[in-house]
Amino acid sequence: HFLTSINVNSSLKMSQEEVEILPEEYRNEKYIKFDTEEYNFVEIMNKIFSTDDLSQIHNTVEGCTENGYVTFKNDQATAFHKTFYSSEYFEEFLILYKKFVYEYIAPLFAHNEEKVIYQKRPTFRIHLPNNISVGQKHRDYDYNHPAGEINFWVPFTKAWESNALYTETEPNKDDYHPIKPMEFGEIFRFWGNKCFHYNQPNETGSSRLSIDFRIIPSSIFVEGEGSSVKSKLKFSIGGYYEECETNFVREDNDSNGNNDNDDNN
Repeated sequence: HFLTSINVNSSLKMSQEEVEILPEEYRNEKYIKFDTEEYNFVEIMNKIFSTDDLSQIHNTVEGCTENGYVTFKNDQATAFHKTFYSSEYFEEFLILYKKFVYEYIAPLFAHNEEKVIYQKRPTFRIHLPNNISVGQKHRDYDYNHPAGEINFWVPFTKAWESNALYTETEPNKDDYHPIKPMEFGEIFRFWGNKCFHYNQPNETGSSRLSIDFRIIPSSIFVEGEGSSVKSKLKFSIGGYYEECETNFVREDNDSNGNNDNDDNN
């Protein structure tokens, strides 16, 4: 089921006003590195799934590598999602996630924002062999997400070729491409609210596990009227989002909240 054949509102183009709501410096794709010892998500994920190799997790559930195991209806409700969200270690994972946002992500905006609005609970994804990870090619805008969101995509396993993410570089550009090969310790920032993104059936033989979450600069945040399609949470602070300050200072960050490990290629 190649996702290019099941677009969501793909004929709709963004207005110039909608495109320009986000400051230009946040519209481009960016790769960012982080300290995996400080933010060891994989250690907790291994406990959640009782494994020492997340890339081979598909061997633990019978039938999950059959084409069609993941669909639009269940892409947040597979056996793996149920294990993740109901795990006794999920709260530990959330604590680390919030630490990651407060200490590492929010300060990236400190040079021009006092606060950011962030997704309260990250979205867990699994890209199993012979399957897709997200049910449809889409922009988050198509699912009522407020304008101004910026997406952060964090793989916990190697992500390359057909188990990676595909996106366009700018709204309406239609220049779809896979992101560069990534592994744990890297973040891909992209404008998923306005740029179409999707994935292909995974032909690598390796499962890709990842989370993604959304950040909105507080200066342009307007609460959305709708709710998340899957979680049903209202797009408001206290619902889908929480708010945090950007003034946490790391030793490896300069006074403007810039990260020395940024990779703009």
